[in-house]
Amino acid sequence: MKKTPILTLISWIAIFCLWLAGCTEQAKPVALTISANPSLKETILEVSELYTQKKPNVTITYNTGGATFLQEQIQQGAPVDLFVTNNPKVIKTLKSQGLVLDNYPQPFIKNQVVLITPKDSTGISKFQDLVSNRVKKVAMGEPENTQTGIYGKEVLTFFKIFDQVKKKAVFGEYSLQLVKDVAAGNADAGIVYRSDTRTSDKIKIVAVAPEDSHSSFVYQIMVIKSSKNIPYAQDFIQFLSGKKAFNKLQEAGYLRVEED
Repeated sequence: MKKTPILTLISWIAIFCLWLAGCTEQAKPVALTISANPSLKETILEVSELYTQKKPNVTITYNTGGATFLQEQIQQGAPVDLFVTNNPKVIKTLKSQGLVLDNYPQPFIKNQVVLITPKDSTGISKFQDLVSNRVKKVAMGEPENTQTGIYGKEVLTFFKIFDQVKKKAVFGEYSLQLVKDVAAGNADAGIVYRSDTRTSDKIKIVAVAPEDSHSSFVYQIMVIKSSKNIPYAQDFIQFLSGKKAFNKLQEAGYLRVEED
C-alpha cells in the first residue's frame, strides 16, 4: 500500500486554526455526523468521547446502516461529514460522482473474518469442518448483497466448500446479527467479523480466515465534499491516527493498516 500523508498542508493549516479557536471561551458548537456500518458503532462512539473531551464544542452523531443504504443517503444530500466503509463498490461510486473530498478515502483500520461457534460447542475447529454432517446450520451474510456475505463466500470458495455450505446457510445482513444467531443457538457456526465477537460471551472464535482467502478487509474513511464542517472532520481523522484512539480500536479487535 502506498504511504499517503493523512492530511494535506491546507488541512494542517485548518486544524491549526481550529486549535486557536478552541483556546477561546466561545468556540462555536459543531455537530459532526459519521456514517458507517453497525459493527463500528460502539467503538467509534468510545473513541469519539476521547475526542470531545479535547474539543468540548464538538458533538458527534453516529448514523448506521448498510453501505449501499448509506451511499444512497449521501447521494441524496444527507448531512454527512464522514463516511467509513469497507465496500469498494460504494467507494468507487461516490468517488466517480464527485461526492468525496480530494485526497480521500484513506485507509483507517483492518478487520478479520473468523469462524465462531457456541461457547460449549465441540467438533468444529476449522472452516473445512462446516461440511460435516454434524453441522446443520451456518450463519453467514447474504453473498450477493452484503459485504459480510461476500467475504464469507470468498473464504468458503477458497477452501472449495461454498456449494456444500450454502445448502446449510442461514443468511443475515449484518455480522452483529450473525453473532447473535450463533449465541442464541440458532446456528451451529457463523462466519463473522472478529470485532463483533466481543459483543457476546456465549460464542468463541475457532478459526481465523487467511488474509489471502478473501478480498481486502480494510475500512476506508473519507470526508464528504458537501460537509459544512470539513476542517473539523479532517481534525477528527487526524485524531483517529493517534495512539490513544488506536488503543481503543485495538481493544475492540481492529488491526492497524500496514504501510508498504
